[in-house]
Amino acid sequence: MKTLFINILIFLVLVLAFDTISFWLLPARYVSQLKEYRRDSRPEVAGRNRYPRHYFVKHPQRGFDIGTNRQAYHWVEGVTYPIWSNSIGCFDREHTRYDSYVYFAGDSFTWGYTPFGEKFGTLIEKTTGVRILKCGVTHTGQRHQYQKFIEIAEQIGHLPQALFVFYYWNDVANDYAHPHSTVIDGWLVNSVSIDKNYRLVRHTDQELAQQVARRLKRHAERSSAARGKRIKDVLKRYSLTVNLIKSLRKQVAEIGQPDAAALITPGFRNRYALMCKNRWGLGDIYALMCLATSEKGSWFSDNPMAQENKSALLDFRDFAERNDLPLIVVLIPVGPLDDPWRGDGLNTEHYREVRDFLDDQGIRFVDLTPRFHARGLTASEIYWKGNAHLGPGGNRAVAEILIEEFPQLFPK
Repeated sequence: MKTLFINILIFLVLVLAFDTISFWLLPARYVSQLKEYRRDSRPEVAGRNRYPRHYFVKHPQRGFDIGTNRQAYHWVEGVTYPIWSNSIGCFDREHTRYDSYVYFAGDSFTWGYTPFGEKFGTLIEKTTGVRILKCGVTHTGQRHQYQKFIEIAEQIGHLPQALFVFYYWNDVANDYAHPHSTVIDGWLVNSVSIDKNYRLVRHTDQELAQQVARRLKRHAERSSAARGKRIKDVLKRYSLTVNLIKSLRKQVAEIGQPDAAALITPGFRNRYALMCKNRWGLGDIYALMCLATSEKGSWFSDNPMAQENKSALLDFRDFAERNDLPLIVVLIPVGPLDDPWRGDGLNTEHYREVRDFLDDQGIRFVDLTPRFHARGLTASEIYWKGNAHLGPGGNRAVAEILIEEFPQLFPK
């Protein structure tokens, strides 16, 4: 018995030494497929998604916006990183002067979902020396982005050298429901939901305050009942041994299972709208996009929900033309979480109707999807593994492509 105890103790010491050395010294590329290893646990928040408290403020016109001079943290795919805002309300460095700049407008892809140093705006600025105002605002469409651009340009006192608008297909839903969000007790919350017939439902601040209170109560109850789970979370984050065992068990369980791609039948495709709505949850405005996609791409040309989005894009165009300002709309590829038919590929025709509209209206654009294809990039190289946003690899590709496309604006 004593010998057995000593052997167990030696084994545990060896495992502990192995896990300690691996945690600090093993290169990240060797463990990138272990989803929970070296990752922070998902934060519990009372507002939308994983957005921190007091980073956003109410806005009388846009419903909400990034506050000025804020400090906080954001989380994606287990990676926690600092976020902030400068004196003009952008997730960007503080600038004392704005003699010459290029303005980047957009949603969450432009705002962040990756550490600041890995954002495509930061990479372009670092590579070329051109000052980029990185003023994307997460959870927004072009209506919100146009209003913010006009406000910041007036505050600075002169226009940029060029204006880039980074477009993602769910901007249609943002503009259709605009203004759709507000801030309650420091938390970003949706003030608009949709009913089972996809009609907009607007909520009062009192209703939203009750919603926030319920979420905080649930978090408190889970926290008090989850002491055992905390031990598991610590092991999953710090122990390579535990993660390897978990990965091996998963691989063994998948032996003999059919390939996921083979399950994507015509019947599956016909049920996509229901599956999409279940993903977003009952009432989320992005479930509106479940009505606007097919294997052929995004429904835009005669989609009644797209009228507000078209109007906002035309406002950008008209302002640019009046002021002789170069305007470029950049179409961000749609990944597998939003376009499950493509698997690890990317649908070059997803934005076909959007491209036709931009062409007809004389708006210059760059569709990044065929550019990604030309580089041989797959979705797994571009996006976070379990998140619809571009990861560091995708941000690098965007920066490189735009520098190549616009050498006069972004000289190396």
